[in-house]
Amino acid sequence: MRAAVSGARSMVTRAMAVHGMGASSRKGAALVANMSLVGRVGSVVPASRAFGGRHSSATIRRLSAEAGSGAGKAAKKSSSRRWPWVVAGLVGAGGVAAVYFRRLAKNKAVSPEEFHAPQAEAIAELLADKKALDASKVTLFAYSACPFSGKVRAFLTYHSIPFNEVEVEPMFKSEIADVPYSKVPQLTLARNGLQARLVDSDAIVNYLAPLVLSAPELHALNNDPDVLKWREWTSQHLVRLIVVYINQSLASAVAGYDYIERFDAIPWYNKLFLKVVGAPVMFLVSKFVTRSRLAKLGYTDDQLDSVSTLHAEIDAFVSQGLAGRDFHGGDAPDIVDLEIYGVIHAMQGHAVHDGLLTHTGIGAWLARMEALFTARAALALQA
Repeated sequence: MRAAVSGARSMVTRAMAVHGMGASSRKGAALVANMSLVGRVGSVVPASRAFGGRHSSATIRRLSAEAGSGAGKAAKKSSSRRWPWVVAGLVGAGGVAAVYFRRLAKNKAVSPEEFHAPQAEAIAELLADKKALDASKVTLFAYSACPFSGKVRAFLTYHSIPFNEVEVEPMFKSEIADVPYSKVPQLTLARNGLQARLVDSDAIVNYLAPLVLSAPELHALNNDPDVLKWREWTSQHLVRLIVVYINQSLASAVAGYDYIERFDAIPWYNKLFLKVVGAPVMFLVSKFVTRSRLAKLGYTDDQLDSVSTLHAEIDAFVSQGLAGRDFHGGDAPDIVDLEIYGVIHAMQGHAVHDGLLTHTGIGAWLARMEALFTARAALALQA
């Protein structure tokens, strides 16, 4: 009997929680008291008699009052123990929310077009031709695990544009703190005292493309419907799906920052803060921003809850984008291959990347791309 009552009491408590009925409310207190009463009455008389027999009047009222009094004292004691943790939790949640909204506001403060406009003359001179680019010092400010940074990194590497890379600490971003535009990647160009800074992965590629692409490649970059389709798919679908699945839970969001341990220049306390605060921020961004944007593209909650949706999208690229070819560009990679490779390569070491190799048909294409990039890296070291 007591086991049954305990189970029933547990069910009532869960039901109260589902319907927002606290134990301190009148209905909640009555339910708790009545369940306590059943336990006590059931130990003396059968439950059917307790609620319907001769004991259901005075006995039940007396025991109900005692149960209610006991429950009240227990609740006060439990509350006194719990309130410091509740306060700490609220303060922590408030801090995370404050960081999230401040970061969101700063990200929207200036657009790439607004940022580039005052630098138009300097950019034009620094990127006058390939010779001018080769004579400039090029520095990429990026996150190692950022898919948008991966797109630019792949473009620079494949087209043999020498560059230095600065790892930006993702939480405080001290490496670009003085720059009005707060997102990565950013690419700085410097030559003979002249400097310029390019921002936004698509804008960076579009600025550099005329210097390194052939005329047919450049025409396809801006006009080929299939190229435009897959470039948009990469930015709007692939990147966002990866963000959702890396930050599907707080635990996976924390794991998403494991890469930061490789960088000794970032202080240990920044790394700790990044995982304690940065991971919840990314979890919130994924849950309330990225998922809503994907919903506008037609994805359902069920689809976004399952990583198989990402796998299906990757397989769609294999079947439709590659269509039996070694690369989207045919015998050699084009901008579509480079950008998709850059996005996926940035995820190396994470379970999401491993899942793509295990559950999709992308492996052979990735192996071909890796071989090309390894060869390019070897050539760069010899130069």
